[in-house]
Amino acid sequence: MQDNLATLQTVFVGVAITSLAVSALGLLNIGLASLAERARELVIRRALGARRIHTFVQVIGSSLILAVWVAAVATAICLAAIYWGVPHWLPEHSPVTAPSVPWEALVVGLAASAATAVLGSVFPAWKATRLPVADALRQ
Repeated sequence: MQDNLATLQTVFVGVAITSLAVSALGLLNIGLASLAERARELVIRRALGARRIHTFVQVIGSSLILAVWVAAVATAICLAAIYWGVPHWLPEHSPVTAPSVPWEALVVGLAASAATAVLGSVFPAWKATRLPVADALRQ
């Protein structure tokens, strides 16, 4: 039984890592598309005195804030399901009890969400710092 559980856990970790990698690639593509739309805004900020690090932090920060917000909503849904949903779904005299909140899993999920957001937005943020200020202002 322990061997089967260890194998299943390894498979789930592999699937989770693959899903996070695909998510990071999706965030990378969305970040590059967003960069194309926001290029003028970012260049104007640079022309008005914003340093490259400020642009980098702005792009990474917006992605990180969105990721943490989505993780918080997912956590709220999980808590609602555990505290409200599961007790209503179980029969009245069921020997099965409602599960406890997996706090460690929630923290790991939040960390994975934040790490994926940062990994997926590093390249667009770096590219945003390299936008040519003079060329964009001429347009």
